[in-house]
Amino acid sequence: MLDTTPGRSSCIDHTVFPHILDHIIEVSDPADLHQLRATSRAFRERIDSLYYDHLAVYTTSRRGSLPELPEVDEYGACGEYCVKINVVELDSPSSSSSLPKLAVAELKVVEVPSSPKSVRSSISTSTRPQLRDVHGRRIPGLCWEDEDATLAERETMINHLATVRVLDYHSRVDLATVDAEMAEALTGLQVVRRFEPTAPVLPAPKIIDFAFLTPHQGSHAHADSSISRSPCQCPSAFTFDVPAGAKTSVTNVFYSPRRVPMHSFLQLGYCPDNSHAVIKYIPRPDRTGCAPTPSCVGCKLPKLGMLHHLIEELAFRVPSVTHTLVGMDEIDRALLGLPPNTTNEEMQQHLVAAVQEECSILFPQEVAMRVPDTITFLTLAEYQAQMSPVEYALETEQ
Repeated sequence: MLDTTPGRSSCIDHTVFPHILDHIIEVSDPADLHQLRATSRAFRERIDSLYYDHLAVYTTSRRGSLPELPEVDEYGACGEYCVKINVVELDSPSSSSSLPKLAVAELKVVEVPSSPKSVRSSISTSTRPQLRDVHGRRIPGLCWEDEDATLAERETMINHLATVRVLDYHSRVDLATVDAEMAEALTGLQVVRRFEPTAPVLPAPKIIDFAFLTPHQGSHAHADSSISRSPCQCPSAFTFDVPAGAKTSVTNVFYSPRRVPMHSFLQLGYCPDNSHAVIKYIPRPDRTGCAPTPSCVGCKLPKLGMLHHLIEELAFRVPSVTHTLVGMDEIDRALLGLPPNTTNEEMQQHLVAAVQEECSILFPQEVAMRVPDTITFLTLAEYQAQMSPVEYALETEQ
């Protein structure tokens, strides 16, 4: 827009320029952002600021990841030659300087190293942690796993990583161990969202975990059945150790509202002292359409059914951690081994009493008496009302 105020020379009004850039970026195909980023410094800075605010790390093949090297046999042979793919930039054929450089794939035939060890070493680098956007695509201008990057390029990458605020962790390895340089560069993390529960994550003030209690073959608790079924004694599939330094941990537990696999209970694991833990139970309709096969019919459910492992974990944490339990009111009473007419208040009293009983076994009686002061119950709507839509989406959406 032009400023046409009388007595002033005409000039461009830049107050709406960021909004125009954001709109162009929003409607553009993600594949075009590499070229769009090269058109101007304003676009480059804006795209970088949007991407580097929230990144994801993978160690599995995802859409948009770099091509992997051919597999080799136990002797390290994959033929005498293989193809190496490099992404290079070529000047635009037009003389106009406003057009971006064109990114093309350059194919080179390179000789395979004769040493089996060297081949296997080069293969392993393709499985190192890869930084991507939240959809698993390449980040414009950043290829962390590029071992041929110059020192200046590496320094630029490190500076970008220092601005990352949110990290989605899709890796099954300890990032600080397998890529210490990347872990050390991520110094500004405020939120880590973990999608692989058993993997250690980098420290951040807030850790968000996702657990999916999906019905599958085995023993189940049925909300629509009068027959109780016993739980399988298999170990829990979800262990959430929270790194030291975290002040808040949020665990989203998605479950079928009609049936729950009794051997997929939540196991909270370690949580730092003087921290706060939020545990949300979110119903998600089962889309499989198949009925589970109970392994034992006629046996009683454990105390409070699907929450019996949670009771043990809450009791262990009473001296040092406070809890907010969200969505308990929506759990079918049959999954808890309670009568169908049990009110929310009565259900909460049952849970607190069970935690106190367990706590009295582990700690002195005065510690068990503090249990009611360490647990807060909220509905999903009440919890959502406490934060902005963006904050709630960050906590809940995968």
